[in-house]
Amino acid sequence: MVEDLICINIEGDNKLVRDRTKWQKPETGWWKVNTDAAFSAGSSIGAGGAIIRDAGGCLLAAAAKRYEHVHDTLTAEAMAARDGLQLAAENGYERVTLEIDCLPLFNLLQSDMGVRSSIAGLWHEIRELGKGFSFKLSFVYRDGNEAAHAYARLVSESSPVVSWLNSFSLCLLRVTEKDCNPGSYD
Repeated sequence: MVEDLICINIEGDNKLVRDRTKWQKPETGWWKVNTDAAFSAGSSIGAGGAIIRDAGGCLLAAAAKRYEHVHDTLTAEAMAARDGLQLAAENGYERVTLEIDCLPLFNLLQSDMGVRSSIAGLWHEIRELGKGFSFKLSFVYRDGNEAAHAYARLVSESSPVVSWLNSFSLCLLRVTEKDCNPGSYD
């Protein structure tokens, strides 16, 4: 809510408006890893989704994983970010931009305060994984990260881990394309 309040534009008729953000391609020679999480406080179950795209916007890899006994949304988001970086490392990408839509996680990863947070272990893992790449961290509003969120929702109790590499269903490709062109399928 806070990020929405920061980004609103109050027009004369008191309507709150924020332009939809679309996913931006990474620089040439870089790969973008978008991650997002879904979380249910009632069940303490979360899920993370990660997708990797190249400078042309081509979907290269995606994965989703179910998390049990998750404390809160921040923890689920950090687990998804860690898993996204692990996916990039496993596939040999060397120049990686990690793009997330969780502002508290983004701020923690940019500071040294993560060591004192509830996600200190995950904060440390993410920072250590980042040392294995030429690494950048980027924040995007949820509108530009819908594909990673959609992938996170594809896991279940019977399929707790799913991954795709170079072969994607039309449905998954459509969700990814929507990230680049929000509103095109509304």
